[in-house]
Amino acid sequence: MSRTIKLSDGKSIPAIGWGNGTGGLFGTHDPAITSGVQALKSGISHIDTAEVYKTEQATYEALKQAGVKRADVWITTKNLSPDIEVVKSNVQERIKLLGSKPDLLLIHFPTVPQQGTTSQFWTILEDLVYDGTLEGVSLGVSNFRPQDLEDVLKV
Repeated sequence: MSRTIKLSDGKSIPAIGWGNGTGGLFGTHDPAITSGVQALKSGISHIDTAEVYKTEQATYEALKQAGVKRADVWITTKNLSPDIEVVKSNVQERIKLLGSKPDLLLIHFPTVPQQGTTSQFWTILEDLVYDGTLEGVSLGVSNFRPQDLEDVLKV
């Protein structure tokens, strides 16, 4: 049995995750698909991907090609857009490219004030959980310093 870490919402995430690279940034998904299939066939049960890496669709393809059930793999992805006007459509795009909802959706970087506050971003994500768009999805942050978390903790 693989080691897990319990999240604040009670779900358990596999402690070891595999990052599906940044191959999509270079215009091809082939390396991310091939390495994803190999990782899954080797027993990886947690894949980390992100909008900025452009490997979400490759992750979906790797799952199909490896013949692994989606329910058997924890998928973490990260939402890049700090523009609060497009958060909802951006989340829909993450789901479309992954072929399903992720298990964990992270805000990839703290937002910059002219694009909306991190607390506004977080509130929109929580609203998407409550309206069913992200029902069952854990939320979190990435690349945040302690002072960056203060805005989120106010929500």
